[in-house]
Amino acid sequence: MNSPKLAITGLSAVCALGVGREAIVAALRRGAEGFSDQPAPAWAPGATMTAAWVRDFKPAPVIAPMKARRMDRSSQMAIVAADAALREAAWAAAREGPDALGIFLGSGFCGTHSSLTILGTLFARGFEEVSAAAFPNTVPNAPAGQLAIHFGLRGPSMTILQTGTTAESALLCARGQLAQAQCRAALWGGVDELSEYLWFGWRRLGWTGEPSARRVFGRPLDPRSRGFLGGEGAAMLVLEPEEAARARGARPHAVLEYAATGAVAAEPWGFPPIGQVEAAAAFFAAAIAATGAPDLVLGGANGQGRLDRFEAAVLERLVGDRTPVWFPKGQVGESMASTALRTALGVWLIEEGFVPGNPWLRRETAPPAARLQLPAEAVEAAIGRVLIPTVSAGGTLGVVVVRSGAGW
Repeated sequence: MNSPKLAITGLSAVCALGVGREAIVAALRRGAEGFSDQPAPAWAPGATMTAAWVRDFKPAPVIAPMKARRMDRSSQMAIVAADAALREAAWAAAREGPDALGIFLGSGFCGTHSSLTILGTLFARGFEEVSAAAFPNTVPNAPAGQLAIHFGLRGPSMTILQTGTTAESALLCARGQLAQAQCRAALWGGVDELSEYLWFGWRRLGWTGEPSARRVFGRPLDPRSRGFLGGEGAAMLVLEPEEAARARGARPHAVLEYAATGAVAAEPWGFPPIGQVEAAAAFFAAAIAATGAPDLVLGGANGQGRLDRFEAAVLERLVGDRTPVWFPKGQVGESMASTALRTALGVWLIEEGFVPGNPWLRRETAPPAARLQLPAEAVEAAIGRVLIPTVSAGGTLGVVVVRSGAGW
């Protein structure tokens, strides 16, 4: 995706570090980690699930209490993030028209909690006890539908589920619809929620678990880490073609320069073999060649050893130790739509002018073997361009590049 460039005129996020820019940026400056313990599955009374939960989240006053009761958690988080992003972009459907704004969401597991809760009720107590009001929340595109209803939007509405590159795929859909004049602006983002059912499935696969004195989870590039820790949240960004944004008098926070998806050879849901490193590096190098060298890399490593080592080998070839690398999933957890959140974080870091630390490096642990520049503490720095790479199970690849909107 080289042309036309898209202006990011509004953005916001909800994640384990806080709700909105001010809270999240403050947490990054102090090196906070979003992981906490919450009640675990019902079949394990008294246990806890360590994950990057969005704590103390309240949909009011954005969503009226009676409306919030009919939505699942993922829809509530998406609406709260979108409300702030649209306000920042000064976008109003009443003025611009209900068909002018399209919705393009990436999601991994939205609807899982509602679906399995309904099935549990059905099998345990019969269909008479199943809540009809909860049924619309069982589909992954429930947040997109709730966004359209809440904001009165009738433009294109799409939800993409595509392994670890679900947010990138949604972004490419948004770009295509804008290029075809199906809408004048796009509300792009990603949303996911955690549930006990999801945690149970991940644990059965051996991808995640509870940290203990003997086992480490969720620390990118830590040689002892045995898997990731889950995360949840929503990130929403308003995207507009540059000319349309200028005509509207909008002020861009950043420019989305490049986005692409690809793949290297790997078994379905398997990790890409080390022999595919050069092919993956060439995919990301194309983004750098098209846009210029990045000042910061927001990597996708999450604590899953084999996948982390593959990504580290790719990044060594791309930037070596010349460019700082930050791994947000070590603080906000793993979710399939996390690229939207990483993009929002990248824009804020460009505007705030600092590189967050990788706080797990402060602990007593073996240093990462990768030859990368990995700050442990936040450092002030001028950032003009951010590279956001994704390497996922099954060999799928994704990349997003954003640059400063200053002087636009």
